[in-house]
Amino acid sequence: MKNTIFAIGCIFISGGFLFLTGCASIPLTPQEMAVRILRKSDAPPSCKELGKVHAPGLGSLTDEGRESDLKRATAKIGGDTVTIDRRDENNTIFGTAFKCN
Repeated sequence: MKNTIFAIGCIFISGGFLFLTGCASIPLTPQEMAVRILRKSDAPPSCKELGKVHAPGLGSLTDEGRESDLKRATAKIGGDTVTIDRRDENNTIFGTAFKCN
């Protein structure tokens, strides 16, 4: 019985590890890597605003991962620059996508 409980515990721990490693971020494409991230106060006046984008806080475990998600969302709608407008209590980042080039 003791060995069975230990084996089940090991499976859950291994499964949790696999879950966390499965959440590793996907590498950015060259277009996504080229997206600039600016503060809201640095919004580029000569650029065309494309729309609002966001990176869910639960989608990535780190700020770097959420910023990559924000770059992906911006590139997906044709943008090359994004401003970080705000974050909420769940660490979701909200931004505005722009086309500057």
